[in-house]
Amino acid sequence: MRKNFYWSGNFGFSLIEVMVGLVILTIAFIPLTGLITAHYKQIADAGIKITALDLAQRKMEELKSAKKVVTNDEPEPFSDDEFKDRYQYKVIKIESNTYKIEIYYQQDKLMASLIGEIPTQ
Repeated sequence: MRKNFYWSGNFGFSLIEVMVGLVILTIAFIPLTGLITAHYKQIADAGIKITALDLAQRKMEELKSAKKVVTNDEPEPFSDDEFKDRYQYKVIKIESNTYKIEIYYQQDKLMASLIGEIPTQ
């Protein structure tokens, strides 16, 4: 003997319920995309600053090992091919043995500065 089963009640979602749910999700995700974009910009800026500080430290060590410290009024590009297009440096004499190194990103934005004492030889 065969029985026919008929399901009673509503199972699933209607089209309007799905559409309302999608609208709510879209409205909820719009502010999140702005936060994600801002977060990625902060990460990129942090990477630039870390690189600038590393370059300042390298330049300070280079000057400590040099026979003569040459100061410059205008930013100069680095000799390293990896950094010469984006980063520039300035060496400024503060006192007799104290120098300040400023690192600029894309010629106008000061990203790092480092003050150190360079012994005269």
